[in-house]
Amino acid sequence: MTDRFSGPASVRSRIAQIESKISALAGGNAAGVSAPTFTQELERASTPAAAASGPATKPLSNGLPGLPPPPGWVGPMPVQPRPMAAGASGAVAQWEGLIQKYAGQYDVPAELVRAVIDQESSGDPRVVSRAGAMGLMQLMPANVREAGVSDPFDPEQNVRAGVAQLREHLDRYHGDVRLALAAYNAGPGNVAKYGGIPPFRETQNYVRKITARLGDG
Repeated sequence: MTDRFSGPASVRSRIAQIESKISALAGGNAAGVSAPTFTQELERASTPAAAASGPATKPLSNGLPGLPPPPGWVGPMPVQPRPMAAGASGAVAQWEGLIQKYAGQYDVPAELVRAVIDQESSGDPRVVSRAGAMGLMQLMPANVREAGVSDPFDPEQNVRAGVAQLREHLDRYHGDVRLALAAYNAGPGNVAKYGGIPPFRETQNYVRKITARLGDG
């Protein structure tokens, strides 16, 4: 029995019959656009999936294909590092706004305020010393009362009172930073008693470390 589909002519004839049936089943296109032919459908079906429309995915470093980003995905914004103020640790730098605000208000060098905070608390607003000093600038309870501070652990109140105290000591010692620091650490009574920086190891180290940060030691 002869194969009725043998030869190119028979194949073309059979394709034409199938296309006719597809067209009849489709019933025409309401928009006036003809339905795809069998040949077109055959070509589309044989097209590799990688050729489909849409953004191509980049291969990962391990050679596997990467997944496309989800719809509406936005890449991360680049982080702009904030320049750290000179002489300040990372923890202290976060208080730079308060340092600038009250250093300007009380006419105290910002680098001095910064160095005192770094030495006193390393920028930790919740720290309490063995002697009971509190917060960023380590206010003693008596200083808290005198300055009208309601919460010594509030960074703004603490920095304001501490800078005001530094201003007071600078005025008392005619701008002598070393004596002002000694009074901030040991009290003006001890500075008067010893006629200068008291011989306490803690106070002497305190003054030395801070003036070294300022480039004066």
